[in-house]
Amino acid sequence: MTDGRGGKRSKDDPRLISLEVLLKWEKEGVNSDALLTQVLEVYAYLGRENIRFIKRLTEGVIENAILLDYLIDTKSRIKVNKLKPVVRTLLRQGMYQLYFMDAVPSHAAINETVRLAGLKHLGALKGYINGVLRSADRDRTALDSIEDISVRFSCPEWITKLIKRDYGEEAAAQILKSFIGSEKLYIRVNSLKTGREELKIRLKGRGLTVKEVQDNEEALEISGVDMLSNLPEFKEGCFTVQDISSMSIGRLIDRYKDLSSDKEIQVLDLCAAPGGKCCHAAQLLKGLGDVEARDVSERKLSLIRENASRLGLENILISLKDATVTDEDSVEKFDFVIADLPCSGLGVIGRKNEIKYRLREGDIEALAALQRRILDSSRDYARKGGKLIYSVCTITKEETSMQKEYIEGLGYEFMEEKLFLPHQTDSDGFYYAVFKRL
Repeated sequence: MTDGRGGKRSKDDPRLISLEVLLKWEKEGVNSDALLTQVLEVYAYLGRENIRFIKRLTEGVIENAILLDYLIDTKSRIKVNKLKPVVRTLLRQGMYQLYFMDAVPSHAAINETVRLAGLKHLGALKGYINGVLRSADRDRTALDSIEDISVRFSCPEWITKLIKRDYGEEAAAQILKSFIGSEKLYIRVNSLKTGREELKIRLKGRGLTVKEVQDNEEALEISGVDMLSNLPEFKEGCFTVQDISSMSIGRLIDRYKDLSSDKEIQVLDLCAAPGGKCCHAAQLLKGLGDVEARDVSERKLSLIRENASRLGLENILISLKDATVTDEDSVEKFDFVIADLPCSGLGVIGRKNEIKYRLREGDIEALAALQRRILDSSRDYARKGGKLIYSVCTITKEETSMQKEYIEGLGYEFMEEKLFLPHQTDSDGFYYAVFKRL
């Protein structure tokens, strides 16, 4: 890895590019994932090493913001919440490089942060920034000595308490730790266009590291790719990005589908965007049925269309519908109803760090109430004997086991459930439960 100096022009400076993304996230609340993807595409000409530097520095600061603020507070005479956003962000960048980027020499982390302060017209504060970072470099806090796991693993205190309540102190620490540095990337092979072995060979030929996933013949774990969407194999629809926990939904439909009848299988995905689960189901039906994919906005439906088209799926019907409103034409029409519902998303914090900062304490119960509204509205869509598959990418009791009991009260018989905890499964945190309509 380079030290991130980049080119001679200031606009090509990797640290400055990262700083601008972080400031937009800090001051404007923009989605840093989407913004960073756009920025990396614009600056692709800087080369692989600089792109990786920008990505790691930006994502690392966001992932560890609470810890970095704690470290700043131990060295600064001014508390971090009193600092201007640009000064706070510069110190976070410098502190992250000191503590987490071994390939960056300490003098480079400090001097380059001070230099950026000058570029941002903060000449009067260069001495202060230099002093804070040099103090941190001389007397480094041992991170494993920080007893408060909400600080050590940069998770808001209320979320930490919630996870402790549901899983206990020891498991909570392991779960929060698993959210940090979570870089495993899984793809699902599109069997309509290629085989796993063929795809593995092609991706390895492009310099990627590719591993098979135990007990999942459709999945591969990949690393060493910067812009996945630029791969020819992605553009050709040979694979799609999907976590192994999410793949379980399509595999459930494949396992429970009844081929004893000549009637085609009908599947409904109530909240389908961006389309991973409905596309998987459509692929596994192998021409023996259709999947209706619904969502509440045209923007979301466009994501499903894009994925279905790229994967070459012709048995997906896409429609604009609000899942909270009962559709009388859907009553007892479907063999499977996928209720992958809006949730807190705590299970995917490892890949989407912004979630932990965006959520508020009252959101959990509000989302659980929304889930129950959708379940109420769609309770009659499955045929008698049909299956309802409820799933969420979170691990709170309010959105998992407590909803299982609610669904049973809607006229369904519980069949099976599974909770994926990220520290145990090398996957996202995820929950599903399967029910049969009585």
